[in-house]
Amino acid sequence: MRMIGKTITGYKILKRIGKGGMGSVYLAKHTTLDKHAAIKVIDKKYSSDPEIKKRFKREAVLHSKLGRHNKIIELYNYIHEDDYYYILMEYFESVELATVIGKQTGPIPHNRAVPIFKQILDGIGHGHSRSIIHRDIKPSNILLNKDDEIKIADFGIAIDSKGDGRLTQIGHSVGTPVYMSPEQTGRMNRSMDYRTDFYSMGACLYQILTRQPPFLGDENMELVNCHITRKPEPLESIDSDIPGSLSRIVLRLMSKTPEDRYQSAFGLKE
Repeated sequence: MRMIGKTITGYKILKRIGKGGMGSVYLAKHTTLDKHAAIKVIDKKYSSDPEIKKRFKREAVLHSKLGRHNKIIELYNYIHEDDYYYILMEYFESVELATVIGKQTGPIPHNRAVPIFKQILDGIGHGHSRSIIHRDIKPSNILLNKDDEIKIADFGIAIDSKGDGRLTQIGHSVGTPVYMSPEQTGRMNRSMDYRTDFYSMGACLYQILTRQPPFLGDENMELVNCHITRKPEPLESIDSDIPGSLSRIVLRLMSKTPEDRYQSAFGLKE
C-alpha cells in the first residue's frame, strides 16, 4: 500500500523522512490541527512476522514508560490498522548528529560539544530513572536542531532493567558494533546494566570531538575485539585543543569494566 497521502488517526502522511532495516519513518500533518507527527511503519513484507511485530510493540511499550521529557522524542500512540503497525511520535525538525559530524561541520569544538553532551546525559539519565536502558546510543540516534537542542530517538532495542532486563543474556551480542560496550559484545561473561549506556555515550563524545569513532575496523569481530582489549587513543593526541580533563572523562566513560565508569548520569553532569 502506498503510504504517501494515507491518513492515520487524523494525521495525513506527507513524505518519507527515514528508512531502516525493517521499516520507514514518515512525516505527517494533522488534518485539522496545525500539528506534525513522525510515523514509524513496519514494512509490509515484515508485518506478518510474529517476532518483528512483537519487537515493534515492545518498542512502543518501553518508549511509553519514559513519559514526557524535553530531551527525548515523545511517543504519541501505537496503532494496528489494516494489517499495518504504526508508532506515532513527536516530530522534531532536526538532523542526525551523525550528519552534522559527517557532512556539515566535521569535529565539533569542545565548547560546543560539551553542552550538547550534557543534554544527552539529561535524556539518558531520565531514561535510567525510569529503569530504561537505551543500548543503542550513537550519533545517528541523537537529533540536533538549529539551536543546538537535542532529542534522543530510537528505543528499538531498549530494555526495562526492572522488567525484561533479565532478557539481556550473556553470550548474545546486541547494539551497534562501533559504539557497543564490552559487555554488549556477549563475550564478557556478564549481563548489562545502565552503565553500558555510559560506554556508548563515551564513544559518541569521542566521535563528536574528533569526527572519528574510538575504534575503526572493516569487520564487526575486529571492532568487538577492540572494545574488549584496546584503549582508545587519547583525544588530545588527535586534537591538541581538546582539554586533557575532557579526554579523561571520555576514557573513564569507556572503561572496560562498568565499575570503573561513572555510576550516575546526573553525577557525571555535575
